[in-house]
Amino acid sequence: MTGDRAVHRSTMPLVFGETRTRIFLCTGFAIGPAAIHHFLMAPAGPQWWIIATDVLLGSLSLLLSVRVVLLRGQKQDQRSYRLVEQWYTLALAASIYTLR
Repeated sequence: MTGDRAVHRSTMPLVFGETRTRIFLCTGFAIGPAAIHHFLMAPAGPQWWIIATDVLLGSLSLLLSVRVVLLRGQKQDQRSYRLVEQWYTLALAASIYTLR
């Protein structure tokens, strides 16, 4: 946030506050697995790779929901951001083989 503030970048934590942003992200990552299952995984059928991907995406999402609220600080936030990148990459890859 310090760097964003220094270059006058308008980010969620600066606009809404750090606590509200963390609660918003926690809620999104907690609800996300249900939405991804319903809209992306369930229509693809009960193949083992679909179930495995669903479990992996859901677990990573729930881990992120806990991390953004409980683990604070620059190093922890950077690690959480890397996990978000991994979650996003997996979600994109999953959509390729589930929607074909």
